[in-house]
Amino acid sequence: MNNQQKMELIMMAYRAIFAARPENMIADLNSASIDIAVRFQNIFNVQGRLFRDSSTGIQNIPGYDISLDVGERNPNNTIKPLNLRFIAQNPNKRDAKGNLKENAILAQKGHKIMWVINQGIANGFLGKVMDNTWQASAPRATYPANQNLNYPNPRQAVDQSGGQYDMNQGNWVEALPDIGQGDISDAVVEAMGIDDGEDGCQFIME
Repeated sequence: MNNQQKMELIMMAYRAIFAARPENMIADLNSASIDIAVRFQNIFNVQGRLFRDSSTGIQNIPGYDISLDVGERNPNNTIKPLNLRFIAQNPNKRDAKGNLKENAILAQKGHKIMWVINQGIANGFLGKVMDNTWQASAPRATYPANQNLNYPNPRQAVDQSGGQYDMNQGNWVEALPDIGQGDISDAVVEAMGIDDGEDGCQFIME
């Protein structure tokens, strides 16, 4: 598949997921899956699914599991299928502390978000479609906080995929200010541009 065909597949799944009616989701997903399979002859399987909402326990998050041949072969020259998962954003998704996650908040506000996941790799989030626009995942470049700045290379960082980034590439943060524990509230006030004594804003440091 070329990039244009991959994007067409992603958008067909996206449109089908958000066109599915709440009262008839599985039937609508399966109906659209026929169109997807006919359009792409290298697809082995298209399965419409309802995933479980991890917060409510209700199985009502629409999506697809799609297996397709993108030309890769196993060592014995058999086809190595790519297993993709397309799933709508759970509007009730919360983090470990019970707070709504950023994309869940966007979904609750009416944004249509679908995630594309490669099930063959760990943490295989390839990206998302939000409001008809594709956004590829971009892991942040990081380096250990306790790294010896003289060895091996303090000007390089490595992201989750193993890619290396030089200074000023990727998401570097340089020259962080040295703020003492007792000065944190003043630094926050200054950074936010809040005048001393402004009503409605109070910082409490324990």
